[in-house]
Amino acid sequence: MGDSKEKVSSGIITRLKNPGIFVCLCLALLCIIIALFLRLYDAGGDLWGVLYQLSDTVLLTLFAAFTVGFAWEVLGKNALLRELQHHTDKAFRDAGLSNALADQGILHTTTNFHKIKWDEYIADADEIDVCWWAGSAWLRGNADAIKEAIQTRQVRMRYAIPNPYDKNTLSLMGALSGVTEEELRSEYNKASQELHSLGKPAELYNVRKIPQYGMVRLGYRIVFFPYSHLKDRPKSRPTFVIDANSELGKRFLRDFDDLIKSDETLHPLNF
Repeated sequence: MGDSKEKVSSGIITRLKNPGIFVCLCLALLCIIIALFLRLYDAGGDLWGVLYQLSDTVLLTLFAAFTVGFAWEVLGKNALLRELQHHTDKAFRDAGLSNALADQGILHTTTNFHKIKWDEYIADADEIDVCWWAGSAWLRGNADAIKEAIQTRQVRMRYAIPNPYDKNTLSLMGALSGVTEEELRSEYNKASQELHSLGKPAELYNVRKIPQYGMVRLGYRIVFFPYSHLKDRPKSRPTFVIDANSELGKRFLRDFDDLIKSDETLHPLNF
């Protein structure tokens, strides 16, 4: 008990030593003295009458201050607790969702395919597998990073895209997308040229099946997004980064291997 009182006394003394608090107390005392003299002067020297009026005013002021302080203490704490509870619940929900996604092998999600850290992922990759419609813009945008990976680490690249020079494939691609045959072939040619500039480690697989999603495997990461075949498809799309060693990732890799080994796939073209 004695220790507790000493701690309280020590805390009060420490606060009083604060220059800001000391100045405030001095100014408050000065205001009281000035008010006392003014009232004494106004009352013609009646000291007891002045003290009575001053005490009455001080007591009413203190009552108002204590009331406001009590209300603030109760209502403020309740509001703070509600706010903390809200953020805590949200954090737990987010953590639960994150754990559920992580359990399925999903490392990251975004609605902007172009904000994926492509340079970082390519720099970490020991293998690159790609499957979508063409992707010439992606190849151009990441050509330097891919070339560096191939030249410095001998990374091999397998690139599977539909062959618009196959009549049935071209017909199906046009029906799904509404894109003209000329545009489809032009995009294919652009992708082929970009792959050609990467040299022999880049293998082009011409598939007769139309991919229903885009997949870019970069080492232990797989970037996946549901594919929209519409000509004016939105630029922002849900995109997932998946652990290639997870069950979901292994399924994607098996599907990709089955696709390029299919009888309907033309032999790889080395450049």
